[in-house]
Parts: sequence; C-alpha cells; structure tokens
Amino acid sequence: MKIAMVTDYALRAMVELVDSEELLSAAELSKRVGISDKMMRGVLNKLRNGGFLESVQGMNGGYRIAGSPREITVYDVMKATERTMLVYPSIEKAPERDINRYYISIQNKIDRMHKDVTLHKLSSIAKKKG
Repeated sequence: MKIAMVTDYALRAMVELVDSEELLSAAELSKRVGISDKMMRGVLNKLRNGGFLESVQGMNGGYRIAGSPREITVYDVMKATERTMLVYPSIEKAPERDINRYYISIQNKIDRMHKDVTLHKLSSIAKKKG
C-alpha cells in the first residue's frame, strides 16, 4: 500500500495538535507541516469530517483533537484520508483465490501495525532524535 500524501499531511498535522496546548489555526498548521494553506484546509476538512478534529470559530479560533490521542490510531486517520487501505485491490474481489491469501496475510499485518500506533505514540516517535 502506498500511503497518500494527504495521509502523511494529516498525520503530521495531528502530531502537531497532540503536542499543542493551544488551538492551532489552519495557517499555523500549514506552516508547521510545510504545505500550502489551501492544501491544509482540505486535510483538516477530511479530519473534521472523520470526527477527529473540533474547530473553534473566532479571532482566537483554530483546531484541536476531538478525543484522546491515546485512543485515536494511525489506522483511524488513514481510514478518513485513504481511498483504499488494501495492499492489493483484487483481494476484495476474490479473497480466497490462490495468491490472494498471501496478500490478505500481508494486509492483516499492516492493519495491525497501524492499529497499534496511537497519535500519542506517533508523537513520541516523531520527537525522538537520531
């Protein structure tokens, strides 16, 4: 599975929000993540629509994580941003067909890995030096 850039940006934005005690604006998040404001707004809309963000309107408004970073997983965020989570799309059509059993085993391992990493853990990984 190739991870889409929108997913990468979404995870980076979520890590920024995990580490912030304040609301962060779309402009601030776009600076921190290193993408355009327009692109960041699209990412934030996907995350908000997925139920992962709350937005606060007004002069001091911005975004914050809706829920606990210790409970939201990388897998959850990916489901909101990826078109497909499948390593090999044909496994949906014929899961019991010959080599597709192998692809399913790979898919299950990848899914478990993404489900085991919470935003809190991802933030800790991102902070490590070296």
